[in-house]
Amino acid sequence: MLKALEAMFAVAKEEGIDLILFAGFRNEQTQRFFYERAGNGDNMSVAPPRSSEHETGYAADILAVGSMTRDSAFGKTKAGTWLQKNAPQYGFILRYLENKTNITGYFYEPWHFRYLGRELAYKVTETGLCYEEFLQLYPEQKVPPNN
Repeated sequence: MLKALEAMFAVAKEEGIDLILFAGFRNEQTQRFFYERAGNGDNMSVAPPRSSEHETGYAADILAVGSMTRDSAFGKTKAGTWLQKNAPQYGFILRYLENKTNITGYFYEPWHFRYLGRELAYKVTETGLCYEEFLQLYPEQKVPPNN
């Protein structure tokens, strides 16, 4: 995943977008801290400990210089739109889509990307479905390999 992230950041920079890894892997203790600070999940934006994608090592919160606020407006920025368009070619999907909160259990997070590997990321993105919907339709699809 790191090599894919580095490659994506390099190409974005060549195109005038300076991406920043705001958050990556978190251990259970760190996730518990964020969860408790957010009010134990009352706001549907922080996963409980032992259920966060950040604890898997496959999640990346990506922002950009000049766009350092994690809010829905990031999705409309130059960096946010670039990521949505280009992330699949590096193996990432936008994880929590707009208008899918009732399915994912989380608010729209245009900065939160999940690594699935290039082939699966393309498949998921092309459907326009959130990951939960995709897995319901295609349960044979596997989570990414350990790379």
